[in-house]
Amino acid sequence: MMSALSNEHLIIASSIYGRLRSLNPFLKGLPSNPLWIRWRYLPVERWRCYGEAQDSAQGITISINPLAFEDEWRLVLEGIINHELVHCMIPHEGHNQRFKKAERGWEQIDDFTQALADFREFVKESIHSKHRFNYECPECRVSISVDKFLPKGSACRLCCTTKNRGRHAVRYELTYLGKGIREQGMQPPL
Repeated sequence: MMSALSNEHLIIASSIYGRLRSLNPFLKGLPSNPLWIRWRYLPVERWRCYGEAQDSAQGITISINPLAFEDEWRLVLEGIINHELVHCMIPHEGHNQRFKKAERGWEQIDDFTQALADFREFVKESIHSKHRFNYECPECRVSISVDKFLPKGSACRLCCTTKNRGRHAVRYELTYLGKGIREQGMQPPL
């Protein structure tokens, strides 16, 4: 379930809404009060999605990736809101030419597009770092963090290569440390 924006983030979203209404001519037809929209966070597990506009019996809901509210991503947040407001204005047109023209009514669209590429990488790393599987080699003590659970018996490639002529050895089998945030100093998978 999506939760409502915090008061601080609702104020930020409302301010951006007002600014976009004045900057993007296509959005001038929207109500002046941004609270006709239900503002929500997207669930963290929907990390590949940055914003979403939905219409239901309760009205319009705009949901936003919570990481977009971090200060360094303000342009991205504005771009997400601009994008979703255009969807509110033309809800059944997808991302066709009319939609793209309306979205481009906001003069910062090109800067947003560039910043969004960086944001994608930031979100991907933020989410994946919380869902890493951590291992340690009992021999060399190297820490390994990977994004999937390794098969039983996986061994340290470095030790197998340098100490056992590339052959698997039980004494180099990785010890599972648990799932969680990758700690500083952990090495990439071998």
